[in-house]
Amino acid sequence: MAEALRARAGTGPVDDRIEAARALHELTGDHGLLLPLLAERLTGSAGGGGGSDERIREAATAAAAVGPPAAPLVPALRAALNAPGSDRNNPQMDDDIAVAVALHRITGDAAEAVPVLAGVLGDSEALWRRWTLIRAARAAAGLGPAARPLVPVLKELLTDPEQVPSAVAALRAIAPDELDAGRAAGLLLDAAEAGTAPFEAVDALVALGVDALSGVHRARFAALGERDLRVVRFGLDGTIEAADERLRARVRAAVRRG
Repeated sequence: MAEALRARAGTGPVDDRIEAARALHELTGDHGLLLPLLAERLTGSAGGGGGSDERIREAATAAAAVGPPAAPLVPALRAALNAPGSDRNNPQMDDDIAVAVALHRITGDAAEAVPVLAGVLGDSEALWRRWTLIRAARAAAGLGPAARPLVPVLKELLTDPEQVPSAVAALRAIAPDELDAGRAAGLLLDAAEAGTAPFEAVDALVALGVDALSGVHRARFAALGERDLRVVRFGLDGTIEAADERLRARVRAAVRRG
């Protein structure tokens, strides 16, 4: 298998070569063929330094998976970032999030990633950026305590029910002392009861600890598993009922353990 992947990574269309080189790295840890291909992709993508190109995200994600040995890619990753303060669309922000994560995982330093994520999380068009903001909050959580400067913008996301689960998770990972657990639990329950990101809200409540919930919050949480009204209200036809039952089962199991 490894030899076949090496052969495929050496010739043919660039996309196929990168796919094979990534698979080879995942299989063997060998990144020798992958790094030059990623460097070529980063420097050759039209999105570098001010545009948008899904290939940047893919290359940055692959570089992040390599980690510190991908240090030669750092200059190309920096060049792929959109200009600070530029009027970015969602794909451009997604590019920058992926690059920020890669820079952190490669260098071990959050100094470059924090301002990039701050620019995304503090964007004034939050209404239209649900999934981009969720990705940015998850990336911030991955930085850990080094992302403490992001606490103010993460707290602002707590006013948006769709952003509450990812914002709470990020605050727990970055600065648990800044998180009002009681308020967070209430906001998460509000989101779950309203059918807003119910799976994410329940996961965040479980992470907070069911046994740590107040009596009122614990009763509300338990009721999610037993109430007549569906918790999951949106999804593909034919999948909502099954998804709702899976969520209820998770709630009931968490209550039993807690």
